[in-house]
Amino acid sequence: MSSGARQTKKDKAWEHIFDSNATIEERIASDGFYDITSDEIKQIIEPRIACKIDHRQDNPVPLVSRGLSILAIKNGLYRIAATDVFVDLPAFPHSKVGYVKEFEIPSHVQVLGSDSLSSESKALDAALVSGMLDYVFEDSVVLVLRGREYSSNLNFRLSSNHPRMDHLDYQLESVQIEVDGGYEGQRGIYLVEAKNKTHDVDNLTIRQLLYPQLNYSKKFGRTKPVHTFVLLHNPVTSLFHFAKFNVPIRERFDATHVFDTSEYITCKLRQEQDVHRDYWSELLTCRIDDSVVDADRPFPQADSFDRIFALFNQLAQVKRSLKDQLFDAHGLDPRQHDYYGNALRWLKLADFDSHSQMFELTRKGQAIANIDNPKDIYFEIARIALSNSLFNKILHGKENQISEHDRTMNRLYSESTFYRRLQTVKSWIRYFEDSLKN
Repeated sequence: MSSGARQTKKDKAWEHIFDSNATIEERIASDGFYDITSDEIKQIIEPRIACKIDHRQDNPVPLVSRGLSILAIKNGLYRIAATDVFVDLPAFPHSKVGYVKEFEIPSHVQVLGSDSLSSESKALDAALVSGMLDYVFEDSVVLVLRGREYSSNLNFRLSSNHPRMDHLDYQLESVQIEVDGGYEGQRGIYLVEAKNKTHDVDNLTIRQLLYPQLNYSKKFGRTKPVHTFVLLHNPVTSLFHFAKFNVPIRERFDATHVFDTSEYITCKLRQEQDVHRDYWSELLTCRIDDSVVDADRPFPQADSFDRIFALFNQLAQVKRSLKDQLFDAHGLDPRQHDYYGNALRWLKLADFDSHSQMFELTRKGQAIANIDNPKDIYFEIARIALSNSLFNKILHGKENQISEHDRTMNRLYSESTFYRRLQTVKSWIRYFEDSLKN
């Protein structure tokens, strides 16, 4: 790692782990892997922090730079190896495309209103009681599994990037696995890994998908087939995207062909407010008011509004957060921390104390966070952005009317910076339209 690169706490800890134990790289060079204990890791950093790697972007730089991954293989034991342990997810659209079957929560169920599905478990419960899961699985199912347990002894093989071996065998023994939702019907058992898509989710670790699939197939596969699905739920659009995880029936697990595009299913949970409120038409009436945003903050250069919304939601839950803790949870490169932090500050949703390195919601941010319906929250944040002169003119197709005064007001002095920021503006507007247009 270059000396000028910005490192997270986790990056620094892993660099220290490698520097303090030369045996790790020596063993990987000779055997293709090194099994490291929790006690070894704990000398530098808490294992639960060091080894919480749910997505490719969470993989610490010292592992990435060496072409390595880490997987739990036993309670208190992890394998570092030259393997790829991540599975790329299908690219689902943000809005309705093609045929989308709609479902409703039964009228007598009040706890699971479509405006209160803030967690993966609630989204799954809504999918169950509405009949959505029966439709997706083509089976009448009931909930039978949820939460954590320890696995059976399991075996699988991954392709290896080691120069002298093309594969590596893994033997698991009593590893903790977690299932967001497990369902059983007459025809099979169905496991679901659910993600609330308020931020970019484009990959998962095989620990989240392959481990449960292998575990329950070993337990019940002789009497019923076990199927695993990924659910991406967007609480703003009420769209539920399902993709079936296909484990190849061969000796080596290959992560490149585990999702069949012909099996993608998109469903919608009908929202009461969809009938009488046209969010997008309301946004088109926004008037320019540059005082609504904080012009003293840098103009937004964070292209993923999905991630901005996720950071806002996280801050709303914890109230205050250290900068590193807030951003590390989203797999952001350290250089992107300021991009996304400044976007929240520009929207006047959050304040940042440079002395304590703490982010917290502003009074306006807290008021918006207290709104019950996620779509209304999204609308209010979009309205703030679209009140800005540049956003507003791009929204109405008036890019040629952006004046020198508009550019100066938004601190976009150079031509190149101005055109780069316009790409961010257009990205946000596309996302607002996809999410809020009926």
